[in-house]
Amino acid sequence: LRSHHSKINFWLFRGDSILKPIIMPVINYQGAKMTPDQKRDLIRQFTAIAHETTHIPEEYFTVIIQEYDDDNMGSGGKTVTEIRAQRQG
Repeated sequence: LRSHHSKINFWLFRGDSILKPIIMPVINYQGAKMTPDQKRDLIRQFTAIAHETTHIPEEYFTVIIQEYDDDNMGSGGKTVTEIRAQRQG
């Protein structure tokens, strides 16, 4: 079974009947901690842009947010905490 929305298609079966196609594109975001409002906005905007681009219905998208403390991220051999301290000092 194929859909014009995706090369890979998932179908939900219950007994012998097909209920509806399930297309599950996943959008992953990894970054610094955010407020609940920022997360809601990010999820809404990622979903809207992905829908506009792919024409896949918005309800099929899953957005996963992985947040990291500044001590758990780094660049150039320094943690984000160290980088921020240097910029302020």
